[in-house]
Amino acid sequence: MAELPSRLPAGEAAMAAALRGLQRANGAFAAGGGWAPLAAGAWAAWALDLAGEDRRARAFHLWAGELLRRAAAQAAAGAAGPARGEAAPSWPLAAAGAAGLWLWTLGRHLEMRGLAAVPGRLTRPARAAIDALLALAEALEVSGAGRPSGAATEEERARQAAALAAVHAGLNAMDRWFAIPPLTGRLVTLWQAVERAVEAAAASALPAAARTALLAAGVPFDVVDPRGAPYLRLLERQAGEPLRERRDAPGLALEAWALLCLGRAREAELRWQRLGEIELRGDDGLAALALALIGQRARAGARCCP
Repeated sequence: MAELPSRLPAGEAAMAAALRGLQRANGAFAAGGGWAPLAAGAWAAWALDLAGEDRRARAFHLWAGELLRRAAAQAAAGAAGPARGEAAPSWPLAAAGAAGLWLWTLGRHLEMRGLAAVPGRLTRPARAAIDALLALAEALEVSGAGRPSGAATEEERARQAAALAAVHAGLNAMDRWFAIPPLTGRLVTLWQAVERAVEAAAASALPAAARTALLAAGVPFDVVDPRGAPYLRLLERQAGEPLRERRDAPGLALEAWALLCLGRAREAELRWQRLGEIELRGDDGLAALALALIGQRARAGARCCP
Protein backbone atom coordinates (compact mmCIF):
# COMPACT_ATOMS: atom_id res chain seq x y z
CA MET A 1 0.00 0.00 0.00
CA ALA A 2 1.39 3.40 -1.01
CA GLU A 3 1.65 6.45 1.23
CA LEU A 4 -0.30 9.67 0.79
CA PRO A 5 1.69 11.94 -1.53
CA SER A 6 3.04 15.01 0.23
CA ARG A 7 1.90 17.23 -2.64
CA LEU A 8 -1.13 17.12 -4.92
CA PRO A 9 -0.26 15.05 -8.02
CA ALA A 10 -0.55 16.81 -11.37
CA GLY A 11 -3.43 15.64 -13.54
CA GLU A 12 -6.44 13.38 -13.13
CA ALA A 13 -4.61 10.16 -13.95
CA ALA A 14 -1.96 10.78 -11.28
CA MET A 15 -4.59 11.72 -8.69
CA ALA A 16 -6.60 8.57 -9.40
CA ALA A 17 -3.44 6.45 -9.22
CA ALA A 18 -2.59 7.97 -5.84
CA LEU A 19 -6.06 7.13 -4.50
CA ARG A 20 -5.82 3.57 -5.81
CA GLY A 21 -2.52 3.18 -4.02
CA LEU A 22 -4.05 4.31 -0.73
CA GLN A 23 -6.84 1.73 -0.74
CA ARG A 24 -6.33 -1.30 1.45
CA ALA A 25 -7.29 -4.85 0.56
CA ASN A 26 -10.43 -4.58 2.72
CA GLY A 27 -11.66 -1.53 0.77
CA ALA A 28 -10.74 1.11 3.35
CA PHE A 29 -8.38 3.96 2.58
CA ALA A 30 -5.23 4.65 4.58
CA ALA A 31 -6.22 7.21 7.15
CA GLY A 32 -6.27 7.97 10.87
CA GLY A 33 -8.69 7.10 13.65
CA GLY A 34 -12.19 8.11 14.71
CA TRP A 35 -14.86 8.85 12.13
CA ALA A 36 -12.67 10.90 9.78
CA PRO A 37 -11.60 7.86 7.68
CA LEU A 38 -15.25 7.17 6.83
CA ALA A 39 -15.82 10.74 5.64
CA ALA A 40 -12.52 11.09 3.75
CA GLY A 41 -12.94 7.61 2.30
CA ALA A 42 -16.44 8.42 1.07
CA TRP A 43 -15.07 11.35 -0.96
CA ALA A 44 -12.29 9.08 -2.25
CA ALA A 45 -14.78 6.39 -3.29
CA TRP A 46 -16.88 8.87 -5.25
CA ALA A 47 -13.77 10.32 -6.88
CA LEU A 48 -12.80 6.82 -8.04
CA ASP A 49 -16.37 6.20 -9.21
CA LEU A 50 -16.07 9.30 -11.39
CA ALA A 51 -12.72 8.02 -12.67
CA GLY A 52 -14.35 4.75 -13.78
CA GLU A 53 -13.11 2.67 -10.83
CA ASP A 54 -16.52 1.38 -9.75
CA ARG A 55 -15.15 -1.89 -8.31
CA ARG A 56 -12.87 0.01 -5.98
CA ALA A 57 -15.73 2.29 -4.96
CA ARG A 58 -17.90 -0.75 -4.25
CA ALA A 59 -15.13 -2.28 -2.11
CA PHE A 60 -15.07 0.87 0.01
CA HIS A 61 -18.84 0.90 0.40
CA LEU A 62 -18.78 -2.71 1.58
CA TRP A 63 -16.09 -1.85 4.15
CA ALA A 64 -18.02 1.23 5.29
CA GLY A 65 -21.22 -0.76 5.54
CA GLU A 66 -19.55 -3.30 7.82
CA LEU A 67 -18.11 -0.50 9.97
CA LEU A 68 -21.55 1.05 10.41
CA ARG A 69 -23.20 -2.32 11.01
CA ARG A 70 -20.80 -2.98 13.90
CA ALA A 71 -21.27 0.54 15.24
CA ALA A 72 -25.04 0.15 15.23
CA ALA A 73 -24.78 -3.21 16.99
CA GLN A 74 -22.49 -1.74 19.65
CA ALA A 75 -24.85 1.17 20.24
CA ALA A 76 -27.89 -1.13 20.44
CA ALA A 77 -26.08 -3.30 22.99
CA GLY A 78 -25.11 -0.27 25.06
CA ALA A 79 -21.42 -0.97 24.60
CA ALA A 80 -18.88 1.82 24.59
CA GLY A 81 -17.69 2.03 21.01
CA PRO A 82 -16.67 4.49 18.34
CA ALA A 83 -20.28 5.26 17.46
CA ARG A 84 -21.53 6.01 20.96
CA GLY A 85 -22.06 9.67 21.85
CA GLU A 86 -24.40 12.33 23.07
CA ALA A 87 -25.65 14.37 20.10
CA ALA A 88 -28.01 11.63 18.92
CA PRO A 89 -29.54 8.69 20.78
CA SER A 90 -26.71 6.42 19.58
CA TRP A 91 -24.13 8.35 17.58
CA PRO A 92 -22.28 11.63 18.08
CA LEU A 93 -22.75 14.34 15.48
CA ALA A 94 -19.35 13.65 13.90
CA ALA A 95 -20.45 10.07 13.27
CA ALA A 96 -23.82 11.21 11.94
CA GLY A 97 -22.14 13.61 9.52
CA ALA A 98 -19.78 10.91 8.27
CA ALA A 99 -22.65 8.44 7.92
CA GLY A 100 -24.70 11.02 6.03
CA LEU A 101 -21.84 11.64 3.62
CA TRP A 102 -21.42 7.90 3.14
CA LEU A 103 -25.12 7.47 2.35
CA TRP A 104 -24.94 10.34 -0.14
CA THR A 105 -21.92 8.88 -1.96
CA LEU A 106 -23.53 5.43 -1.85
CA GLY A 107 -26.55 6.96 -3.58
CA ARG A 108 -24.32 8.46 -6.26
CA HIS A 109 -22.60 5.07 -6.68
CA LEU A 110 -25.92 3.24 -7.14
CA GLU A 111 -27.15 5.84 -9.61
CA MET A 112 -23.96 5.70 -11.67
CA ARG A 113 -24.19 1.92 -11.84
CA GLY A 114 -27.88 2.08 -12.78
CA LEU A 115 -28.89 -0.18 -9.88
CA ALA A 116 -32.57 -0.40 -9.03
CA ALA A 117 -31.99 -1.70 -5.49
CA VAL A 118 -29.37 -1.49 -2.76
CA PRO A 119 -27.13 -4.60 -2.87
CA GLY A 120 -27.99 -7.11 -0.16
CA ARG A 121 -24.78 -6.73 1.85
CA LEU A 122 -25.37 -2.99 2.10
CA THR A 123 -29.08 -2.99 2.92
CA ARG A 124 -28.80 -3.55 6.69
CA PRO A 125 -25.95 -1.08 7.34
CA ALA A 126 -27.62 1.57 5.18
CA ARG A 127 -30.87 1.05 7.08
CA ALA A 128 -29.02 1.29 10.41
CA ALA A 129 -27.41 4.56 9.34
CA ILE A 130 -30.76 5.91 8.15
CA ASP A 131 -32.41 5.06 11.47
CA ALA A 132 -29.67 6.81 13.44
CA LEU A 133 -29.88 9.92 11.27
CA LEU A 134 -33.68 9.97 11.49
CA ALA A 135 -33.38 9.83 15.29
CA LEU A 136 -31.09 12.86 15.22
CA ALA A 137 -33.44 14.77 12.91
CA GLU A 138 -36.43 13.86 15.09
CA ALA A 139 -34.63 15.06 18.21
CA LEU A 140 -34.01 18.43 16.55
CA GLU A 141 -37.63 18.63 15.39
CA VAL A 142 -39.06 17.81 18.80
CA SER A 143 -36.71 20.19 20.63
CA GLY A 144 -37.72 23.07 18.38
CA ALA A 145 -34.13 24.31 18.56
CA GLY A 146 -33.33 23.37 15.00
CA ARG A 147 -29.76 22.68 16.01
CA PRO A 148 -27.85 20.41 18.40
CA SER A 149 -27.08 21.72 21.85
CA GLY A 150 -23.66 22.06 23.38
CA ALA A 151 -21.95 24.25 20.75
CA ALA A 152 -19.99 26.84 22.70
CA THR A 153 -18.53 28.85 19.82
CA GLU A 154 -19.48 30.09 16.37
CA GLU A 155 -16.92 27.76 14.84
CA GLU A 156 -18.42 24.74 16.61
CA ARG A 157 -21.90 25.72 15.47
CA ALA A 158 -20.69 26.03 11.87
CA ARG A 159 -19.10 22.59 11.97
CA GLN A 160 -22.25 21.12 13.52
CA ALA A 161 -24.33 22.65 10.73
CA ALA A 162 -21.95 21.20 8.15
CA ALA A 163 -22.58 17.76 9.66
CA LEU A 164 -26.34 18.38 9.54
CA ALA A 165 -26.04 19.24 5.84
CA ALA A 166 -24.47 15.83 5.27
CA VAL A 167 -27.24 14.19 7.30
CA HIS A 168 -29.86 15.93 5.14
CA ALA A 169 -28.06 14.94 1.93
CA GLY A 170 -27.70 11.31 2.99
CA LEU A 171 -31.34 10.89 4.01
CA ASN A 172 -32.58 12.62 0.87
CA ALA A 173 -30.38 10.41 -1.33
CA MET A 174 -31.57 7.19 0.30
CA ASP A 175 -35.28 8.01 0.11
CA ARG A 176 -35.27 6.76 -3.48
CA TRP A 177 -34.31 3.25 -2.37
CA PHE A 178 -35.89 3.02 1.07
CA ALA A 179 -38.98 5.30 0.83
CA ILE A 180 -38.26 6.73 4.29
CA PRO A 181 -41.38 7.87 6.20
CA PRO A 182 -42.06 10.53 7.41
CA LEU A 183 -39.15 12.39 5.85
CA THR A 184 -40.33 15.79 4.67
CA GLY A 185 -40.72 17.48 8.05
CA ARG A 186 -37.35 16.26 9.26
CA LEU A 187 -35.60 17.44 6.11
CA VAL A 188 -37.18 20.87 6.55
CA THR A 189 -35.89 21.04 10.13
CA LEU A 190 -32.38 20.15 8.98
CA TRP A 191 -32.56 22.59 6.07
CA GLN A 192 -33.60 25.44 8.36
CA ALA A 193 -30.68 24.76 10.69
CA VAL A 194 -28.19 24.68 7.82
CA GLU A 195 -29.65 27.78 6.13
CA ARG A 196 -29.33 29.78 9.34
CA ALA A 197 -25.75 28.63 9.79
CA VAL A 198 -24.82 29.59 6.22
CA GLU A 199 -26.29 33.08 6.72
CA ALA A 200 -24.48 33.49 10.04
CA ALA A 201 -21.14 32.25 8.66
CA ALA A 202 -21.30 34.69 5.75
CA ALA A 203 -21.47 37.58 8.20
CA SER A 204 -18.99 36.30 10.78
CA ALA A 205 -15.26 36.40 11.35
CA LEU A 206 -14.93 32.60 11.35
CA PRO A 207 -11.63 31.00 10.31
CA ALA A 208 -11.60 30.06 6.63
CA ALA A 209 -11.49 26.33 7.42
CA ALA A 210 -14.71 26.57 9.46
CA ARG A 211 -16.55 28.42 6.70
CA THR A 212 -15.46 26.01 3.98
CA ALA A 213 -16.95 23.10 5.91
CA LEU A 214 -20.33 24.69 5.13
CA LEU A 215 -19.69 25.01 1.40
CA ALA A 216 -20.71 21.39 0.83
CA ALA A 217 -24.24 22.38 1.89
CA GLY A 218 -24.58 23.99 -1.55
CA VAL A 219 -22.01 22.16 -3.67
CA PRO A 220 -22.51 19.26 -3.96
CA PHE A 221 -25.34 18.53 -1.49
CA ASP A 222 -27.81 21.18 -2.73
CA VAL A 223 -29.30 21.42 0.76
CA VAL A 224 -29.19 25.19 0.34
CA ASP A 225 -29.46 26.74 -3.11
CA PRO A 226 -25.86 27.21 -4.36
CA ARG A 227 -27.08 30.13 -6.48
CA GLY A 228 -29.11 31.70 -3.71
CA ALA A 229 -28.07 34.87 -1.91
CA PRO A 230 -27.02 33.31 1.45
CA TYR A 231 -24.72 30.76 -0.18
CA LEU A 232 -23.23 33.27 -2.60
CA ARG A 233 -22.49 35.64 0.29
CA LEU A 234 -20.72 32.79 2.09
CA LEU A 235 -18.72 31.97 -1.03
CA GLU A 236 -17.80 35.63 -1.59
CA ARG A 237 -16.64 35.95 2.00
CA GLN A 238 -14.55 32.84 1.59
CA ALA A 239 -13.16 33.85 -1.80
CA GLY A 240 -11.99 37.12 -0.26
CA GLU A 241 -9.51 35.35 2.04
CA PRO A 242 -5.85 35.82 0.99
CA LEU A 243 -4.86 32.63 -0.83
CA ARG A 244 -1.25 32.76 0.31
CA GLU A 245 -2.41 32.44 3.92
CA ARG A 246 -4.65 29.44 3.27
CA ARG A 247 -3.49 26.02 4.44
CA ASP A 248 -6.83 24.21 4.80
CA ALA A 249 -6.33 21.69 1.99
CA PRO A 250 -9.83 20.11 1.94
CA GLY A 251 -11.39 23.58 2.14
CA LEU A 252 -9.43 24.85 -0.84
CA ALA A 253 -10.39 21.79 -2.90
CA LEU A 254 -14.07 22.08 -1.98
CA GLU A 255 -14.04 25.82 -2.63
CA ALA A 256 -12.48 25.28 -6.08
CA TRP A 257 -15.19 22.75 -6.90
CA ALA A 258 -17.95 25.15 -5.80
CA LEU A 259 -16.47 28.03 -7.81
CA LEU A 260 -16.18 25.82 -10.89
CA CYS A 261 -19.82 24.77 -10.59
CA LEU A 262 -20.82 28.43 -10.47
CA GLY A 263 -18.90 29.28 -13.64
CA ARG A 264 -15.86 30.84 -11.96
CA ALA A 265 -13.21 28.60 -13.50
CA ARG A 266 -10.30 31.02 -13.17
CA GLU A 267 -10.82 31.37 -9.42
CA ALA A 268 -11.06 27.60 -9.14
CA GLU A 269 -7.73 27.21 -10.94
CA LEU A 270 -6.06 29.57 -8.50
CA ARG A 271 -7.21 27.44 -5.59
CA TRP A 272 -5.95 24.25 -7.21
CA GLN A 273 -2.61 25.99 -7.72
CA ARG A 274 -2.48 26.95 -4.06
CA LEU A 275 -3.50 23.43 -3.06
CA GLY A 276 -0.51 22.11 -4.99
CA GLU A 277 1.78 24.14 -2.72
CA ILE A 278 0.42 22.73 0.55
CA GLU A 279 1.64 19.54 2.20
CA LEU A 280 -1.04 16.85 2.31
CA ARG A 281 -1.36 15.04 5.63
CA GLY A 282 -3.62 12.38 7.11
CA ASP A 283 -7.38 12.37 6.65
CA ASP A 284 -7.45 16.01 5.54
CA GLY A 285 -4.88 15.22 2.86
CA LEU A 286 -6.87 12.22 1.65
CA ALA A 287 -10.06 14.30 1.49
CA ALA A 288 -8.27 17.11 -0.35
CA LEU A 289 -6.84 14.67 -2.91
CA ALA A 290 -10.27 13.14 -3.51
CA LEU A 291 -12.05 16.51 -3.70
CA ALA A 292 -9.43 17.82 -6.12
CA LEU A 293 -10.00 14.83 -8.41
CA ILE A 294 -13.77 15.36 -8.24
CA GLY A 295 -13.24 18.99 -9.20
CA GLN A 296 -11.07 17.97 -12.12
CA ARG A 297 -13.72 15.53 -13.29
CA ALA A 298 -16.30 18.33 -13.03
CA ARG A 299 -14.08 20.51 -15.21
CA ALA A 300 -13.95 17.67 -17.75
CA GLY A 301 -17.76 17.58 -17.91
CA ALA A 302 -18.69 14.91 -15.37
CA ARG A 303 -21.98 15.40 -13.52
CA CYS A 304 -20.58 16.72 -10.26
CA CYS A 305 -22.52 19.98 -9.86
CA PRO A 306 -26.05 20.44 -8.48
